[in-house]
Amino acid sequence: MREERSSEVVRITRVQNRVNVPSDRFRRHLREMEKLGLVNFRNTLSITIKGREFVSEYRRFSEFMNRFGLV
Repeated sequence: MREERSSEVVRITRVQNRVNVPSDRFRRHLREMEKLGLVNFRNTLSITIKGREFVSEYRRFSEFMNRFGLV
């Protein structure tokens, strides 16, 4: 996803459309991720350093699970 690799901020509706989640639920998830320090959420959306670290660790974990057929 281009937005993920970019250091730019993106519009919330663009991401919401890509993940195909209703607006109210999407914004609730964003507020929770902001409380955890994973994203900055206002009228635009950007990922924090902590958020990038989480994505990196999640990918490593997912690859591990796949290697052992646990997914």
